Amino acid sequence: DRMSMSSLLHILQGHVRASNMDIHQYAEIAKKQDSLRSQLKKDASFAKPRPKKCRFAEVTDGQIRSNVKEVECLKTMKSLWWKASEMRTIQEELVETVQFFRRYRHDYIESVEVIAQKSDKLPEEVVEKHLKNLTRDNYTRGLEAHIVKLLSQNRRTTVRAVMQEQENAAGMKDEDKKMTQLRKESLANSKLSTRFAEKMGQCDEIIALKASLSSW
Repeated sequence: DRMSMSSLLHILQGHVRASNMDIHQYAEIAKKQDSLRSQLKKDASFAKPRPKKCRFAEVTDGQIRSNVKEVECLKTMKSLWWKASEMRTIQEELVETVQFFRRYRHDYIESVEVIAQKSDKLPEEVVEKHLKNLTRDNYTRGLEAHIVKLLSQNRRTTVRAVMQEQENAAGMKDEDKKMTQLRKESLANSKLSTRFAEKMGQCDEIIALKASLSSW
């Protein structure tokens, strides 16, 4: 469903309004972020790059065997357009953002939970209020599952359910029927994430519109 123009303008207004936190709270947060950044740098210096592994169950002539695929770690690749120091900086900033929102932005977490769980059952003005909150914090895009436990738990539940269904259907000879069963299991467990993705798509549309109206 498309949002009305009045609703869109309502969300865009006040995008840069200051937070209600006082200067002492900001100073305390900055102090904690500096401490976290130092610890991350220390940990990174001792970390050894390891290849990523993914295990697949394959069925051949009724026999199930494990097939392990190995993916080279980015840290060992040479032909990348970013430096290792730049990647560490990016990762540190992302961790800081996640930690900050977990500790201090309970209003953001509430908005994510409301949009994911109840957006199809609440009045439009309530949904718009929470969408406005998420639009204001667009730099957290893609980090929602790391910040909000509800989303990460739902993702794990969905993966486990599909893997269990795959195990149950290991002896099924009809591959089309097997894929249909797996799809049904995935859809049944991912309704929450699907609803949230649809609403976040509206936020992305608003942010893109605002960017197109800005002078570069």
